[in-house]
Amino acid sequence: MKGKYHLATVRPNIDAAGATAYAAADLLFDWHAFEIPRGGCSIKSLQMLVHGTEGADANLLDMELLFAKSINGVAPPSLGTPNAAMAITTNVACKNHIIGYKFLDGSALVDVGKDLISYNLWADASGDETHNRMGVVLEGDPNYAGTTAGYQTIWIAGIAQGAFDFGTGVILDEADAATLAAGGTAALDVDGVDPRNVFAPGDEIIAQDGALVGTIKTVDSDVLITLESAHTAALADDDELCFRGPIVFNFGIEY
Repeated sequence: MKGKYHLATVRPNIDAAGATAYAAADLLFDWHAFEIPRGGCSIKSLQMLVHGTEGADANLLDMELLFAKSINGVAPPSLGTPNAAMAITTNVACKNHIIGYKFLDGSALVDVGKDLISYNLWADASGDETHNRMGVVLEGDPNYAGTTAGYQTIWIAGIAQGAFDFGTGVILDEADAATLAAGGTAALDVDGVDPRNVFAPGDEIIAQDGALVGTIKTVDSDVLITLESAHTAALADDDELCFRGPIVFNFGIEY
């Protein structure tokens, strides 16, 4: 790497129960792998985008982050199913893989103005070492296969400490069977919440049951969105369209 700083953008997938509220201590998202340049490093800053609920800037709630590495090339075992309680056995099975922990106080980190309509920005950095509170050091296992040359793989998982709800209220309004079949169309009629208040080009979306829909190309009107290509999975009329990655982390890393 050329400098001592690196920006790691991480968008964990949540592929189930996209429109169902969480309970405290539910798994927010399971282990999600991301790559950073090799070597010991520290997370010096955190900037986050957290989507709200049905077009409102909700989800100002607490969460816990876990960081892990592989051991002798073996990835950390799954913590379970998102939006459900974690089993004791899965907690114990991954404990030796964990290399970092961070509690995030949503109300303390959220943008003060709260003027971003359907999402919020969180920040844990100020440029002042006194207030730079991340305090997490990362270094991966060099034996993990499949990592890009010169990089290392780190895993992140999240635990909800509140009733997160990433439902959008944007509802599929299609009746034609051929249109709803897998690969039916890229243009989707919708109703409910205005999609212009929720989605933007580049958002990857799923149905509320986890069926993969695709990536948004344009948000055309209050009743129409267009995907980059025909939707992947079979859909049903009145499916709720949800974010596959409702939380985006931007970690500022120093080497």
